[in-house]
Amino acid sequence: MIAYVNNSLEELSIPSHCQFQAIWGQFWSTGSMGWNGVLSFTLFINLIRPFKNTTKWGIYFHIYVWMTAIVTTLSLYLLRSDIHEWSIFCTLSSVSDKTTIVLLSVPVVISLLMGLVASSFGLKSLKSTSKDRRIVIIRMMLFTFIFIFCWSGYVASNIYYVVDGTPPTGFILWWSFGVSIQGFVNSFVWFWNPSFYDTVKHTLKKYFNPKEDENRPLMKRYDASNIDIVVRQSVIYDLMEGIKCTTVEPRGYNFDSADDFLEHPKGYKKNKKCFLISTDLFGLRPHTYKMKDFRPLIFHRLRLLNNTTMSSYLSSLSPETFFREKSQQKFSDGRSGSFFCFTSDKKLIIKTIPLGEVQQVLAILPRYHEYLEKHPNSLLPRFYGLYSIDVNYETIYFLVSVNAFSSPLQIHRKFDLKGSWVNREVGASYNEDPEKVMGMDVDFKKSEYRVRVADHHQKVLYERLSQDALFLDSLHLMDYSILLGIHIIQDTAESHQFCDSVDVERFLWVSEDGSEIYVLSIIDILQGYDLKKKLERFFKVTFLRRDKFGLSVQSPKKYYRRFRRFLANEFFGCVLDTSTLS
Repeated sequence: MIAYVNNSLEELSIPSHCQFQAIWGQFWSTGSMGWNGVLSFTLFINLIRPFKNTTKWGIYFHIYVWMTAIVTTLSLYLLRSDIHEWSIFCTLSSVSDKTTIVLLSVPVVISLLMGLVASSFGLKSLKSTSKDRRIVIIRMMLFTFIFIFCWSGYVASNIYYVVDGTPPTGFILWWSFGVSIQGFVNSFVWFWNPSFYDTVKHTLKKYFNPKEDENRPLMKRYDASNIDIVVRQSVIYDLMEGIKCTTVEPRGYNFDSADDFLEHPKGYKKNKKCFLISTDLFGLRPHTYKMKDFRPLIFHRLRLLNNTTMSSYLSSLSPETFFREKSQQKFSDGRSGSFFCFTSDKKLIIKTIPLGEVQQVLAILPRYHEYLEKHPNSLLPRFYGLYSIDVNYETIYFLVSVNAFSSPLQIHRKFDLKGSWVNREVGASYNEDPEKVMGMDVDFKKSEYRVRVADHHQKVLYERLSQDALFLDSLHLMDYSILLGIHIIQDTAESHQFCDSVDVERFLWVSEDGSEIYVLSIIDILQGYDLKKKLERFFKVTFLRRDKFGLSVQSPKKYYRRFRRFLANEFFGCVLDTSTLS
């Protein structure tokens, strides 16, 4: 290809410096334009979907940018493009007018449109928002406006040349001036960012010590390289302030009598809507937002069942302590990519959930409450609240639940166990750092760890997990798993202390030899066997030829049976005689 290009250029009798300047300039200018378009696109997404994990799209952004640059440059030349040596620089242009418009102008126009759309959303967002968010939006809009100004000359000069056939000197000067200042002005925009230097230092530290990045918060106040970080901070603060306003002691309800509560017509049905005016954590500009508290009475009852008072709940959700501490925040590694974070006292988890899971929570809530009333020692997750906040053009839903790992124990090994084995192995990353990386079923099977509790505890734990799984099966739910944490006791004194004090009726269990403490809970209980899951199973079994018995996707009844077999045969390190168990 290189030899062909060189021979063709010699036939055109174009000076060598102009030949390479035209090809080189075409490739990098198109690539630069592509990256500016990507930044405009991410600005738009981050404004309307602040809890969307756009970092996962990085590979697709690279493919778009570099493929656009390569395809545009090669296509223009291989279609027998001419190289024009104007007074300022050399450019490629095709003999065909239509080809020139498509290959030169369309990619740029698409990026410019993305920039204009992002800027329009940014302007609308400036009307009622906090100061921190306004600063970042203005910075990103300035970056986008510079991009639009610089590349409008590029589009105009190409269109003028195609239509008129003569070099458009004025547009070329506009284009060259824009390209010349773009890098300088972009640098000014980024240097203006207060967190720029901190980001550089963090990147260097991460390069030399990758483990430095483990608990870096996603919502640091001045970490404003991306608009989504600032928007997330503002939304979480508004959520916590809203919970303080909407969570009040119910009056006129008899919470001591479950029957009276369940029979009350508003016990399950009533939501609480409100418009709130909030000044953010740092005393900045007040803004109005809409919030909904779903089923506040039933969730209040669920908190009381778990011995959590209203004052304790609000204390955990205090925004002042949340933003002062480095609460662990991350996006889920699963397909949902949900954002979740822990409160500063590590007792609660705040997680974004899609509308489908909101509907699932509301559908199972009556029976879920009744089940926990009858089985207070259940290992099901404890839901404490369901809320929504309207942000720009999106309604964001949050589920507040108990953190199963809230004990002061250090967790040395973590596993997510479903009883399936297809695509249920982390592998190398787990083996390299088993204390930080959560293993799955195959990793658990290959490891030396099992839940080695005393025989009578095995029976209690098996029956409790089986009973919870049977309840989830009755709700037609599947894809739930056991969250298992293992604390390795280092000395005998610590072993005796926990053996005497640990509450085996809930989440903590001590091994028979006193060397390990197990933290247990069932998680991810909101997945139904819907059409999407049925199609997923059909595709994997029929086309990908996966083991139909080892797939995580099973009907609720089959999932429950396999889950029980896993508990009986692998979970405890010995095969249980289930004939004597319920």
